[in-house]
Amino acid sequence: MLVPVLVLAALGSAQAAALLGDVWKPCPKADPNLNECMMKSVEKFLPILKKGIPRFNIPVLDPLMLGDLDFSTNDLKMVYKDTKMSKLFTDYKVVLVEFDPEKHTMRMNLKVPEVVSEGHYELNGKLMVMPVVGSGAFTLTYQDVNFDLTLHGKPKMKDGKPYMDLVEAKTVFTPTNLLVKVENLFNGNKELSDNFHKFVNENWKDIFNEFKPKIWGSMDVFFKQVFTKIFEDVPLTEIYTY
Repeated sequence: MLVPVLVLAALGSAQAAALLGDVWKPCPKADPNLNECMMKSVEKFLPILKKGIPRFNIPVLDPLMLGDLDFSTNDLKMVYKDTKMSKLFTDYKVVLVEFDPEKHTMRMNLKVPEVVSEGHYELNGKLMVMPVVGSGAFTLTYQDVNFDLTLHGKPKMKDGKPYMDLVEAKTVFTPTNLLVKVENLFNGNKELSDNFHKFVNENWKDIFNEFKPKIWGSMDVFFKQVFTKIFEDVPLTEIYTY
């Protein structure tokens, strides 16, 4: 995912190396245990990454500031404002890192006990079969999350050195449970609000599957922006040794 690439890229420059000390040691391209080698450094580097790296213009990653998101459909206006996602890089386990220097791809997988998304919402219309209207604060608690990010690029030469243009960042964000809490539904009508919460928390999987392309898409955009900044400045020779 983003993290291993960022680890490698950030540590490639002399300034970054001075900043990070011995957190990262570039792994030889021909190392038969290349993925394991990189994974160890990723595990050490994640606590630094989540705080952001100003010299690379990398923002704080916990929380992720996703801004305004529009999930509206033909039947429903659903807009999130000032959206932030926290705890993705706070309590986690790195399950795997897969790096293919020949295909210029990187994949990372995390298991995360809980991820929380918060902000303000506007709802008006029908969510599946449930009429809903309201505006206020929302909290989405994703439990036991499988988070996967794959980066794919294409090589280029710049100033006589090999670099990579980041073509895409693809995320897979899949919880095993989702708890939904929204305030000020139905002009404060408690009975209607309780019925809505019961419905969405019982049918969260169908609802999540309907909207996950837009959820994943918003994360794709965020992480592509992050890593584009990295690969613009860091040559491939500073990501791994030949």
